[in-house]
Amino acid sequence: MKKILISDDVKSNRDLAGLLLLDLKMPLIDGWEVCRVIREELKSLIPIIIISSKDKNIDYVKIYNIQNFITLPNNHEILINSVNKAFS
Repeated sequence: MKKILISDDVKSNRDLAGLLLLDLKMPLIDGWEVCRVIREELKSLIPIIIISSKDKNIDYVKIYNIQNFITLPNNHEILINSVNKAFS
């Protein structure tokens, strides 16, 4: 069984998560900034799956080694397959 952690503090919870599901539109910080902090400051290789209504920025996807970018609205099966792939 996998645990789910919902948090708005990436730095203090970095060792608790095995996968990050991230929306790019957040009220306090841009999703790409979260990716930058995770990859550059925390040096974490945690799989990141972005779920967003924003357009895919292929440059950022490559720079931050994004596992998958799912645009909204989406089929839940796509999300489930992406999560399973990240854990395999």
